[in-house]
Amino acid sequence: MNKNNLLLACLLITLSAPSGNPIFPGWYADPETAVYDNTYWVYPTYSAPYKDQVFFDAFSSPDLVHWDKHPRILDTTAIHWAKKAMWAPAIAKKDGKYYFFFGANDIQNDSSTGGIGIAVADQPGGPYHDYLGRPLIDKFYNGAQPIDQAVFRTMTAPGILSMAAGGTAISPGLSRISLASCPLKTERCSKRSPRTNMSKAPT
Repeated sequence: MNKNNLLLACLLITLSAPSGNPIFPGWYADPETAVYDNTYWVYPTYSAPYKDQVFFDAFSSPDLVHWDKHPRILDTTAIHWAKKAMWAPAIAKKDGKYYFFFGANDIQNDSSTGGIGIAVADQPGGPYHDYLGRPLIDKFYNGAQPIDQAVFRTMTAPGILSMAAGGTAISPGLSRISLASCPLKTERCSKRSPRTNMSKAPT
């Protein structure tokens, strides 16, 4: 095999090689995934003792094989009320902005400080800053702890970001899950609908 053919063979092997498992090194959990501008993004929880879970890293890839790390796209220096247990991010793009949802402080009752917060950035890799200056949801609704949110749009209201969250598993009818629409303003989610256990706020 001549030199050119050897280089071509090495290139083809490299291009066809899987990323491996895990796809990138480090201790991470709860990955949120998204695709923005033909780039794949992963937003995980940093796996560590609660007191050390004070930041989020992100990872991006053009091909799901080669990954770039974006360290500390958000940390407690930008979220004054978050002290520990920053968990389970979710992300959504709206009107050219990137909204990063997360849980913090692992609150156990309604008198504790913490819950689900929102940060915002102009780019998917941050840096992110606190959007509301306080948690969006800081109380237990329907018995569900304000953590582990999932953000989505519905076909009937594509202009509204909705959110399911809770420390319990999804049950039929979402009876134990608190739902909210992200206000993307300064109001809290407060209006409750008895039929669907949904909290709403305008965009």
